[in-house]
Amino acid sequence: MNKVQVTLLEIVKYLDDFCKTEKITYYLMGGSALGAMRHKGFIPWDDDFDVFMDKYNYKKFLSLNHKIDPKFFLQKENTEEWPLFITQLCLNNTTFIDNRWKNNKKQHHGLFVDIMCMYDAPKNLFKRRFQYYFASLLKINALRKIGYSPESYIKGIIISLSRPINNPYLFRFCLRAVNFFSNKSKFYGHYFGAAKFKNTSFPKNIVGKQRFVPFHNLHLPVFERVEKYLEIRYGKEWGKIPSLKVRSKYSNHGDIIDLSKNYNHYLNDN
Repeated sequence: MNKVQVTLLEIVKYLDDFCKTEKITYYLMGGSALGAMRHKGFIPWDDDFDVFMDKYNYKKFLSLNHKIDPKFFLQKENTEEWPLFITQLCLNNTTFIDNRWKNNKKQHHGLFVDIMCMYDAPKNLFKRRFQYYFASLLKINALRKIGYSPESYIKGIIISLSRPINNPYLFRFCLRAVNFFSNKSKFYGHYFGAAKFKNTSFPKNIVGKQRFVPFHNLHLPVFERVEKYLEIRYGKEWGKIPSLKVRSKYSNHGDIIDLSKNYNHYLNDN
């Protein structure tokens, strides 16, 4: 492991212990689940870590902010400082600045673990696509708020056109649309990440009980039928190591990294 991954594992160990103590259920998601199943740890070229919680456990986790060790900072979703719909458990006194939102000096820019909510989603594909659409509007609006620097002219135009979503009524409407479906629905949707629509939802029956698998020196939980989830997310050949060309498409999240110094030092320099 590289130094970022070693330090990330410290955050993961704390999160895992905290969730066990507080009886919060979570699962590895995305590249972290893929790394667990294919590499028994981090994907070698990866520099982040992501977990899923269902709506009940996610809300419970956020409500326990006061119990988080002062060594860490819980950067809650949908706040003035961090308007994205992703919660981050950040390690204080570290620097992990992503150039895409380095202009947002209000947020915590330390090394972090992403904690994401699985939203109840309908079986009907058409309705699910609308849910995804409203989530996308919220995501684009959040990116505008934090001064996101898009890598293309087209994305810049789309983000600039999202300003009307900031209207309180429109914002609440989009939020209700994403949260409209009950826990009796048959699917989960994860709409606030980078995945395309076809890879963002999956049947609830693949989640099941936590299945603990090796992740370096830890044993961490994945879905009971994690192989099916990885097939939906990455395709049938998820177990194969991708070519260098494919790997090159996945950029690192940290552009300015210092694991021994607070990020304010770097923000003030800019």
